[in-house]
Amino acid sequence: MVQRSIAWVLIASMIMGCQTGTQERILMRFDPAKVQAIKAPYNGEYRLYRGSMPADQPLLVRTLSRGDLVGFSQEPQGRAFAIIRSERTALNDLPASSLAPAQGFVWTMRPDSGQIDAGKTALLVLGVAAVVGVGVGIAVGVHAAQNPWWHPL
Repeated sequence: MVQRSIAWVLIASMIMGCQTGTQERILMRFDPAKVQAIKAPYNGEYRLYRGSMPADQPLLVRTLSRGDLVGFSQEPQGRAFAIIRSERTALNDLPASSLAPAQGFVWTMRPDSGQIDAGKTALLVLGVAAVVGVGVGIAVGVHAAQNPWWHPL
């Protein structure tokens, strides 16, 4: 009875997967040496803040779909921009060489609820497969020990 309940819980967990949390978290920081834009990993709200950590009021707030472009770009003259899809918004008028670390920028994301986190789901599947593999190995070993004439081939 308990084994069947555990099996159903494991099957339901694998089918549903592991959902991503909806708390706001840092996606990327502006680094003049490594300017980049990435595809949004989740549907949700993306916010741009001044400074190295999120502050009270974001400079930009956008709702993006998974795969939309988000990040930073920089012109050869040093002007830095926030990238949201095909929209470019100037971060400030200072050349990149005079940006102090305290005046950096950070993108955060707050995923919508109900989205599957592929990394967590992959770990769950691997963990379940390992437990099942060990269980099968133990069962075969016990059966072989109890039946000396039995051979698995």
